[in-house]
Amino acid sequence: MLERIHQITSVGLFQDIRPAGMSFKKMTFVYADNGRGKSTLASILRSYTELNPDIVRHRKTIGETTPQNIHLQFSQGNRAIYDNDTWNGKYSDVHVFDLDFVDRNVYSGGEISASHRKRLLSFALGSDAVAARAAFIDASDKAEEAKRVTRLASEKLTVARGNVTLAKYIKPVQEDNIQEKIALVESELDLCKRIETIRNRTGYLSLPLYAPDFSSFFSTLAASYDSLSAGAEEVVCAHIDHINVEGFERWASNGLDYIKDEYCPFCTQSLEGIELIRYYRERFNLAYKALLNQVTGLDKVVATAMRVFNLALLESKIEQAGLVTENWKDCLQLPVSLPDLDKIKASLEGLQSSLNRLTEAKKNDPLAKTQGDYEKEIADAVTAINDELSIFNSGVEVANLDIQAYKEALETKNEETLRVTLSQYEATRLRLSPEIVGFISDYQTAKTAEVVASELKETRRAELNAIMDSTLGKYQSFINDLLMKFGASFRITEINYNYAGGGEPKSEYAIELRGEKISLTGEESSFRSSLSEGDKRTLAFAFFISVLLHDVDLERKIVVIDDPMCSLDNHRRNHTITIIKQIYLRSLQVIILAHDLFFIRTMRDEFLKIPATQMQDISTLRIVNIAGDFSSLDKLDIDLECESPYYKNHRLVSGFADGAHHQLHDTAVAIRPLLEGYLHRRFPGQISPGNLFGEVVAQIAQAQPSDPLFFAKSLVPELNEINNYAGRYHHDTNPQASSEPITPGELMSYSRRALNVIYRGNI
Repeated sequence: MLERIHQITSVGLFQDIRPAGMSFKKMTFVYADNGRGKSTLASILRSYTELNPDIVRHRKTIGETTPQNIHLQFSQGNRAIYDNDTWNGKYSDVHVFDLDFVDRNVYSGGEISASHRKRLLSFALGSDAVAARAAFIDASDKAEEAKRVTRLASEKLTVARGNVTLAKYIKPVQEDNIQEKIALVESELDLCKRIETIRNRTGYLSLPLYAPDFSSFFSTLAASYDSLSAGAEEVVCAHIDHINVEGFERWASNGLDYIKDEYCPFCTQSLEGIELIRYYRERFNLAYKALLNQVTGLDKVVATAMRVFNLALLESKIEQAGLVTENWKDCLQLPVSLPDLDKIKASLEGLQSSLNRLTEAKKNDPLAKTQGDYEKEIADAVTAINDELSIFNSGVEVANLDIQAYKEALETKNEETLRVTLSQYEATRLRLSPEIVGFISDYQTAKTAEVVASELKETRRAELNAIMDSTLGKYQSFINDLLMKFGASFRITEINYNYAGGGEPKSEYAIELRGEKISLTGEESSFRSSLSEGDKRTLAFAFFISVLLHDVDLERKIVVIDDPMCSLDNHRRNHTITIIKQIYLRSLQVIILAHDLFFIRTMRDEFLKIPATQMQDISTLRIVNIAGDFSSLDKLDIDLECESPYYKNHRLVSGFADGAHHQLHDTAVAIRPLLEGYLHRRFPGQISPGNLFGEVVAQIAQAQPSDPLFFAKSLVPELNEINNYAGRYHHDTNPQASSEPITPGELMSYSRRALNVIYRGNI
């Protein structure tokens, strides 16, 4: 049985998929829109069962240069791999019904050709079939006897081999290798004891990069005072140089504020006409003072910007990172280099030195714009610090991925499985005793005889099947019965064979429509025009089912049907399902590829009615569109996809009330239509479909005793209250509905009240 598809690369729309967790069961439904890859899946399985790589090769993904690769997982650990244009083997036969089956075996281009008839060849049952059946029965009996002898021989080894499989137990074993394997398993068991502790270990935290704000500092350095006249600058500077006392310039600037009514604040002499005072006023105006204040505040600006560099915090975080490395060293060698704190300190000191130097230079010449590319100098200093952190963060990203991968790998450790393996290895030590060696020799002799007998049995089975498969005559009534149940207006007659044209024999049959035979080949073929596409596909499907249900080996085969309803009329739906149920009960596995969700749901529901079928025997998958307009496999919740709006709203509201989800907005929006749907179902035909919920409640409030809506009158106050709340989340009553805040507790209350209305029916 096909259990999983591990990989499909460069085949059709499957560019490169590895669908994890997509299990195929005994009954598997795969839904997809047309053109998404159903036929590709069918072709892959046809290529596999026929070991014909051309089928896959001709479906190479357009524009892809990556080699084609397919990995299919079958039962008992068997994996079929397509690589280098070759399949590595076959583990299950597959019957595939798809357009390719129709084109090859029944008709193509609107006619039935000699090659089609050759593949449907039939022979009448005769002496060859009787002899072949007797030969098969004899070979089967001998195979059963050989199997019995093998079973008795294997039972002598049961106690000695313990939990080790027989095939593994009888293989030659080197004792020293066994000891190494036992030690390895014991170490794995020791690791299992520490899984919880390791799982709780933390990973690294990235270090944030520094982003100090020097914009104010840079704007002050770039500021200048250019409006001072040359004469004022010359006279004032000469006077300041003449006084030659530190701080005099600031003292003089501040002293101008004490001049009143043009008299000297010291000697009260008149200052009118004194040129030096006019020059001082020109220099030390408000703009100058503002600039001077900015320059004076540079130290504070620098201190504020430098606060982001918290070395103590950084050192603490680096120590924490070192502890993480230490904590994981018993499991992993992590590629993390801690930041060089000394280098960072040196860079930070250099940055501070540059800032101090620029500050002092500006203070010494506050009126002039600071020259040089000081912004790059400061930025380079910050970058030097952040580079250390960035290197660390890059290592942290890789290391955290390693930690996560290691933790995920731990989840695959199974202590019980390891203990079983240990038991198997220990049991292997016993197998080299003379007694066990003799038992193994007896078993191998019996097994060889069984294989020979089984091969002869399969050869006789193939000879018998060849004759049976070539016998189409007995299928006439079966096929016609199928066509009748499918509602077809035609039937097949005169099934026979001939050697016309020499070479291989060909089947011979006719199609009768309304009592008249129709021609099957040639330009004037009435088969092309007399039968609808649905009728033609029904004929092909009937041939397929007939061969299938007469296959004595069907229980060991997988059946794949691509779009059983494609081109079939709806009235053939029910019998199609009936036929597929018969195939399901007799085959190893059935895979249905379809583009109709509701047809899949109907089939799924019908299969669940079969007593032997459980939900775990059914898998529902879908082919989905992914990036690049390619396809992949995903799980399908068929009930969710097919549910009505009313049931969707009920699921949202009841699920929120039960705590199953926390979709606040979707739940709030669903309350009103849920109640509308409830009222329409409770009072069918009594409420106009187009009425808003408030209008429906008003209609109930005005209902008379003779009106069925009167029985819901007790709900009116409750419905109004719920509507007042729920209406806030609908644009027809609140234009701002999408931004309306939602309180979980309030939503929970109204959700439960809405459900009470539905479940109780009255208040």
